[in-house]
Amino acid sequence: MYDVMVLGDGVIALSAALACHKKGYDVAVVSKHALASQYKVTTLDPKVCAINRASENIFKQLDVWSAMQSKTYYDHVLIWDAFHGEDILLNAADCAEPDLGHIVAYEDMRQALIKQVRKLKIKCHLGEPIHLDQIDHGWQISTAKEKILAKLIIGADGGRSPLRHMLGIESSVTDYAQNAIGAVIKHESPHFNTARQRFMPSGPLALLPLNDLHHSALVWSLDKLKAQRLMAANQAQFEFELMSHYQGRLGHMELIGARQTFPLHSHHANTYGKPGVLLVGDAAHTVHPLAGQGLNLGLMDVATLVDLMGNYPLNGSELLQAYTHSQRGHNERMRQAMTICQTMFHVAHPLWVRCRGLGMRLIDGLTPIKRQISLLALGYQSNMPHLTQPLCYQESS
Repeated sequence: MYDVMVLGDGVIALSAALACHKKGYDVAVVSKHALASQYKVTTLDPKVCAINRASENIFKQLDVWSAMQSKTYYDHVLIWDAFHGEDILLNAADCAEPDLGHIVAYEDMRQALIKQVRKLKIKCHLGEPIHLDQIDHGWQISTAKEKILAKLIIGADGGRSPLRHMLGIESSVTDYAQNAIGAVIKHESPHFNTARQRFMPSGPLALLPLNDLHHSALVWSLDKLKAQRLMAANQAQFEFELMSHYQGRLGHMELIGARQTFPLHSHHANTYGKPGVLLVGDAAHTVHPLAGQGLNLGLMDVATLVDLMGNYPLNGSELLQAYTHSQRGHNERMRQAMTICQTMFHVAHPLWVRCRGLGMRLIDGLTPIKRQISLLALGYQSNMPHLTQPLCYQESS
């Protein structure tokens, strides 16, 4: 019987396995797909994530940060509205930070984690869980080939989590009636390590800086019909639409490679599991991607849970209660904040647009407010789990 069994093969699942191993637990990963390491990492991958300081520290603690080849720092964030000339510029220098985060290709993170899992010889079981049974002192997962026992199961198997369904846990769901389009864009003017986002009634349009100063990752949220039209448009039409909506701020734009699309919705599980079976990351909650916080919230789940595991029995209700108390309220507030922000910029009424413009001008003129916004986005909070703290701080404490 393992101490911990992690379900899933994504970034959150592999991070959870490594974090538990680092804590001294006997851990195994159950993955539907083989953990392949033949993937060729590219610095021009459209599927990217914004990684904040807390998540960066987690990756450093797990000894995988240096292996991520695609990471690009950004030290400014520029936000502006479609209906007025006001904008907000966040600057890392305002909060005495070297940057405001990094843009990293998702598969680059995953490959770095896979290599570390293999290096540490963490046991990986290949198979899809089809049944879950409670046994003495733990749980049993059955796949088509074997039965695997553990005191604690961590479900990190994604937004459509089979484990969540096996547990019969319902979720509160918000459908934004939008699709996001992802792509790599080459632009005439350099991005100067600035993440840019324009809010429009149809959804936000973000360009996230990549390693090359003239390339950025596009994340464009649109009403479903508009997204379908743009996905069907030829390259010239798509580039024209993009430059028009972006107001020519980075000059001529060229689409590099294929476009990707995915539906946008958020959910929050009504409970984070049962004693001995806990949900983390997308299995427990998802948010609108407009602030790029989804993966960071999942990594914070992992760091918090691993801290708590040393204080309570792995298969007891106390661990579930402590984990839920620590994370559920914060995750729900973030989900609601993203929904409110999306709704606020969706309204095009002239009076509301004027109020929105005045609010943005006020925020941009108050450095202390912008500093607090930046620190929150960086993942700083009152009680930081050990994994989110800098290595130098831990070594000196």
